[in-house]
Amino acid sequence: MSLTKRIVLTIIALVGFLTSVKLTMIYWDANFNPYALSSFCSINDLIDCDGVAKTGHSQFWGVPLALWGLFLYFVFLFFTYVDKLKNIEIKGFRIFAYFDVFKNPESYICALGIIAFSISMILAGISIFEIHKLCILCFFTYILNLLIGLIAKPKNQSFVDVFVTSFKDFVEALKVKKYALAFSVLLIVAIGFLSYTEISDVMAPQVKLKKEMDYFSKPSKAGKSVTGNILGDKNAILVLHEYTDYQCPFCFVLNTMTLRAAGELSNIKVVHH
Repeated sequence: MSLTKRIVLTIIALVGFLTSVKLTMIYWDANFNPYALSSFCSINDLIDCDGVAKTGHSQFWGVPLALWGLFLYFVFLFFTYVDKLKNIEIKGFRIFAYFDVFKNPESYICALGIIAFSISMILAGISIFEIHKLCILCFFTYILNLLIGLIAKPKNQSFVDVFVTSFKDFVEALKVKKYALAFSVLLIVAIGFLSYTEISDVMAPQVKLKKEMDYFSKPSKAGKSVTGNILGDKNAILVLHEYTDYQCPFCFVLNTMTLRAAGELSNIKVVHH
């Protein structure tokens, strides 16, 4: 990799990393800090970074997209200097000799940049056509991803060659026992971590809130016996008498709760009047 290309990629990746840090701060304030002021990029109903951060689309597998961005730009920086890192020696010992597996870092950066930009276009479509709000910092990172992909492309390779080379190197690396073992460990750790974040929603309270709202607003009648004005077991020990008109929002929530109670608990009968 030429010095000029390395410097340009470093600058773009650092700008992307810092932008992702800011996006992480915006996400945190929007979802965890009720006293936070609006961010500088929440200008109106259309250009609203805070509004985008509060939606379920601002996370993937329970992890904020901003954190995914931090990881991506760290990987870009790593591959930009991996050829330097693997040659570092201390008293004749190459401490990063493990990195010899990365034979074509420019191809990897280019492939990741194109993939990241493609995913970015999907996110842009969701932002425009579904959320109806724009996060200008997010769109800025989309441009950075494209620039990284274009600049990193080796002169002697097409974009197709870049992906072919990256895939071949990956397959060849897995044929080496130590690399296959390292990849397996990382994969297991990643699956465990992402499973935890997806199930717990510990980093996505907006998703957890939506699930709770859906639980009480979208009841399922599967497995529940309804006869006339009676819901549940006719011979139940516990009888709940419900007086509602199904019109007010409180009646709707009450009806949903009793519907679930009759379906999830045994020996309960709900009688509507």
